[in-house]
Amino acid sequence: MTNANSTCLDNIKKTQTFLALSSFEGIVTLIILAAIPRELSAGHLFGYSLSRLAMMTGMFLISVVLFGILIWLRHRPDFGGKLVERLEQASNRVLWFFVVLLSLGFLIISFLLLQWLFIATDEYLRAYLQRLTPVLVYAELLCIQLLIFARGQLISQKTVWRFRVFVLGILTLLPWLLVLEYFVVDSAFPAYYVAERYLSEFRIVLPLALFVTALYAQILVFVLRQYLNIKVSLGWVAALLFIIVGYYYYNASMHHAEMVNDNPEHSDQSAYMEFARMAHETNFSYTGVRNQMPLYPYVQALFYRPELGDAAFFEQGKQTNIILSLVLLSGLFVVFRQYLSIHRATVLTLIIAVGLFIFKSAYFTSELLYYTLSFIGFLMMGLMLLTPSLLLGVATGVILALTYLTKASILPALAAFAFTFLVKEVVVFFRSKRVTVKQADVTVKQAEKKERIQRLASFSLVLIVFLIVLFPYLRESKQKYDHYFYNVNSTFYIWYDTWTEAVQDTAQYGYRQHWPNLPPEEIPSWRNYLRAHSFVEIKTRLLTGLEKQIIYLGKPYSAVNYILIYNLVMLLLVPWVGLKQLGEMIKRYFPLLLFFLLNFFGYLVLFAWYFPLAGGPRFIYGLFLPVAFFLFVVTDKLSKHIDSTKIKINENGHFYLLNLVDAVVFATLLIDFYYVITTKLPGGYFGS
Repeated sequence: MTNANSTCLDNIKKTQTFLALSSFEGIVTLIILAAIPRELSAGHLFGYSLSRLAMMTGMFLISVVLFGILIWLRHRPDFGGKLVERLEQASNRVLWFFVVLLSLGFLIISFLLLQWLFIATDEYLRAYLQRLTPVLVYAELLCIQLLIFARGQLISQKTVWRFRVFVLGILTLLPWLLVLEYFVVDSAFPAYYVAERYLSEFRIVLPLALFVTALYAQILVFVLRQYLNIKVSLGWVAALLFIIVGYYYYNASMHHAEMVNDNPEHSDQSAYMEFARMAHETNFSYTGVRNQMPLYPYVQALFYRPELGDAAFFEQGKQTNIILSLVLLSGLFVVFRQYLSIHRATVLTLIIAVGLFIFKSAYFTSELLYYTLSFIGFLMMGLMLLTPSLLLGVATGVILALTYLTKASILPALAAFAFTFLVKEVVVFFRSKRVTVKQADVTVKQAEKKERIQRLASFSLVLIVFLIVLFPYLRESKQKYDHYFYNVNSTFYIWYDTWTEAVQDTAQYGYRQHWPNLPPEEIPSWRNYLRAHSFVEIKTRLLTGLEKQIIYLGKPYSAVNYILIYNLVMLLLVPWVGLKQLGEMIKRYFPLLLFFLLNFFGYLVLFAWYFPLAGGPRFIYGLFLPVAFFLFVVTDKLSKHIDSTKIKINENGHFYLLNLVDAVVFATLLIDFYYVITTKLPGGYFGS
């Protein structure tokens, strides 16, 4: 009985709040109607027209009635009990469905009238819109508040959440009404509107509509799905999203390929075309002149036909690369899904698609294939540092070999992996030696020795399989150039000061055909470079290159630096974890951290050194995938170590603050994607 009285009093208070708010809004609407300039020539009482007097009288009566009921409730509690009882009796599906439809109708009409008011040119129409819009807005507020205060206090918590979802959906619908208005405005009111006048507003509102819709969809699916009992598979939702994004991705890339990337002589594209043609004509026995590596041209050669001319083959190759980029993105999503939730994997995949892949997709070059293979190689080497096995060692060796056949740039990463693995084994050996000496347990020693042999065997398999896969290519390099790992870029070009000098010496000494017939002191090498340059010159070259690489890292192709966002999130999460837990995590994953840092800073220095010969961000963006994945995994693990970042939904579910960051980033990505495909991609060249 006490609980029933408490619920009744609570409902009466909520009803009083509803009446007070509605009365106040009615008075405000009345003031707005009175403040609109009067029509003195057509006026009657106080210079107001009959139509406005009728609206003002109606608003006054509604406000007085609502305020009167409020006063009556405060002085007659028994009347409040009867009113709540009547509301409960009237609380049926038909009535509330009618109220919902009415509120939705008022919302659409008032919103459209408000927009037409801002862009209408006819004074007579503007006068009607000025007077009618406040009344409709008040009616809409009245319906929404009736649903919030009356409906929400009489039904279950689950239904209240459903209503909140409905309200959020209405708010999400608002910008889409503006988008719709752009398309129907001429046909609806041809005398007053011209669609071109509304184009600038449309370009602003459409990204806004995408943003709020993305946020609403994520709230609906990830936060409220337990309350709403939604059974839709998130995998199917992600698949539908990727189909839609992929459609616009493909069309935007094709347009860029046709309108911007129309010259194969730029960005080594003609060299790759010639390589692919030669590979097809020699039945894939041609392996190149040790500048471009063979794997990507071999992929393009699969689709080459002798009857194709240069122009047709160029167009076909660009289209092939666009399709390849979509396939690679699908594969990356599958990989990400093994370590991240479907939501986070989707966000990371879209970051890579919008921030990098779409800009490189329309070019006859190997960057995207190399970015993907090098990332998978990076990931597998990381797994080898944590949980090495014989099968993983074989797979890692194969992937690294394929990556090398795409670009020789993978060798420094392999060296960093070997160094880190051996350092880890030395540390583990001395730690286990101290422990086993104390235990003096022969069985423990034998088990540790067996595990150590298996780890070293798996590491050896990486190198052995890597060399076995590459052996035909390396043997040809040795026969033709007298060096197994010969590549003109890393063997000679890297020791020149300018690209012009490198090209001139290549033409004179035939670097791409054979080893130069020169005295050792004249062959470009690190020893000869150090002999010919001062310390100041070397420092200037390195610092200038580092400055450029840092600029590239700070200014990505996309409009938003998503890597920076997650770097800041990670820095904010670190103090929350605590020094003790953070120290334990670093200790546990130290080999991975060391490997990551060696890769990042090692490549940063190498690309800085190579900058005078080939600029542009395409080199440093080879680190984009490993860095992005590293940040996502680290922030995921940090967040799950912090209870204060956990937000409870109900007894059976929760989500983390990091999910909100992902939600906002996801919504921002859609705006970025719109900006990229409509503005940035059609107006820029991204081949080098």
